[in-house]
Amino acid sequence: MHISIQAWPLLDWLGIDEGYQALRKAGFAHCDFGMGRFFNKTQHALLDEPLETVLAEAKPYRDGAKKYGMTISQTHAPFPCWELEHDVMHERMIAVTEKCIALTAFMDSKYCVVHPAHTSRAEDRLSLKQEWEINKEFYSALIPSLKKYRVVCCLENMIHKYQGQFYMGSACSDAHEAARWIDELNAIAGEEVFGFCFDTGHAHVSRLNQRHFLSTMGKRTKVLHVHDNMGTIDQHLAPYMGNIDWDQFICGLKEAGYEGEMFFETFKVLMNHPREMIPTCLQMMAETGNGLIEKFENA
Repeated sequence: MHISIQAWPLLDWLGIDEGYQALRKAGFAHCDFGMGRFFNKTQHALLDEPLETVLAEAKPYRDGAKKYGMTISQTHAPFPCWELEHDVMHERMIAVTEKCIALTAFMDSKYCVVHPAHTSRAEDRLSLKQEWEINKEFYSALIPSLKKYRVVCCLENMIHKYQGQFYMGSACSDAHEAARWIDELNAIAGEEVFGFCFDTGHAHVSRLNQRHFLSTMGKRTKVLHVHDNMGTIDQHLAPYMGNIDWDQFICGLKEAGYEGEMFFETFKVLMNHPREMIPTCLQMMAETGNGLIEKFENA
C-alpha cells in the first residue's frame, strides 16, 4: 500500500511544476486528478468541448506528473450528475462523464470516482427503487466508454442535508445496497468495470459503522477518500483532527482484503493554514498516512 493525496488546491495555488514538486518533497509519489476544474455547473465549460480539446488542456498536468515521478492513481468526475426535475443536466452529465473516463485513461489512471445521482435534501429523497433506476440508467450509459478505455468507475457513499443543517446518509450509504448496485451493474456490463470508493468523512457524518461497511463491501472497494471530521459536518480534515475511530477503519480494511492506496481527500488542511505552512502540512499528512499503512500491515 502507498500514500496518495488530493492534488487540489495545490496545483491551482502553486502551479503545475511547483505543486508536484511540493508533493514529492513531502513524500507523496501518488495523487489524484480532479476534473471539476474543467467543468461549470451553470454554463458551458471545457468538458462540453470535443474530447481532443479536453485532452490538450489536460496534457500539461499529465506531463508534469511524469516529470516529477508522480502517478495519477485516481480521478474524480464533476458532480452532481443529476438533479431533481432537471433532465437536461442529466443528459449533459452523461456526455461529460464519458469524457472524464477517456481523460482518466489519458492520465494513465485506472479508477474514476463518479458520484451517484441523489437528492441534495434528505426531505426530497426518492424511494430506493427510483434511486436505483435513475442510477442504473446513468451508469449503464457509461459502460461502452469504461470498456473502451479500460477504466473502473467507482461509486461513492453519499450524504445530503436534513432541514438544511443535519447530514444524513444518501445513495450508497447502505453497504448491502451499494454492494448490490455494483454487482448488478457489473452483471449488465458482463465484466468488472464498476467498483466502490469508500469515503470515511461521509460515513462518519452518516453515523455508519465503518468496519462493518468495509467488511460488507469486501473486494468491491477499489479506492478510498480518507478524511476526518467531528461527526456533524463534512470537514475534510486529516486523520486524528476529528473523532473517527481509525482503528476500526483499519480493521474494516483488513477484513475486506483491501489492496488499494491510502488516499487523503484532505484539502481543508491546506485551506485552513497559511500558504507558508504548505510544506509542513503536507509532511504531516504524509507521516499520518504512513502511520495508517503501518497499522494496516500490522493488523
